[in-house]
Amino acid sequence: MIGHGTKGWQATEKINNSEDSSAASDLFSFGIVIFYSITGGFHPYSDNPDIEDNIKMGNKQNLMLLDHMPVARDLVSQLLEDDPKRLHFLKDASDLMASEGNNNPTLRQALLQVDTGSSGKGPLQWDKRIDVEVLEEAKKHVNYDYKYDSTLHLLRFMRNQNNHYRDLPKTSMEENPYPEGLDKYFDKQLPSFFIGVYKVMYENCKQDKHLSTYFESES
Repeated sequence: MIGHGTKGWQATEKINNSEDSSAASDLFSFGIVIFYSITGGFHPYSDNPDIEDNIKMGNKQNLMLLDHMPVARDLVSQLLEDDPKRLHFLKDASDLMASEGNNNPTLRQALLQVDTGSSGKGPLQWDKRIDVEVLEEAKKHVNYDYKYDSTLHLLRFMRNQNNHYRDLPKTSMEENPYPEGLDKYFDKQLPSFFIGVYKVMYENCKQDKHLSTYFESES
């Protein structure tokens, strides 16, 4: 039986005996499960006794086994990445939509259909997944009339929060709306959002100069 509590199937934070279990850890384990299933039983970080050291160092020794499946390789690579890179990807996706979204109705419509996890049936009322104090804090930094039934506005919300994260109060855990960090917060509240946006952007914007680096297979 395998699982994210088994040796070699845990993210670095769990290997380091952290008591916290975040959605980011689950995404990491999910990436390993996808790799294991596609390759017929191989582990992306190898199966030798040093597997946990490889995880800590980010040494994905077996990733080349997916070279013939670039979409799968890129997705697994992103799932195994640290949280900040995923958040930066969503920020860049939002910037792209703000500058060019009106010129690409196919991309725009595809993003509008991404499930935010708020209803299980599409991007309905994403504010229900965000804590009230976080929404109130956001209003102090940006005067933006967010539409809570729009995935594009959720992307913009995440972008704005990322840009202003350093200004959020950090004098105590109680005053900070993101005690675990901005990236972990969004992973926890919107666990399926990154995967959905990544798939849409890969299919429609793989060659875009601002996003192409996120889709480059690791050597």
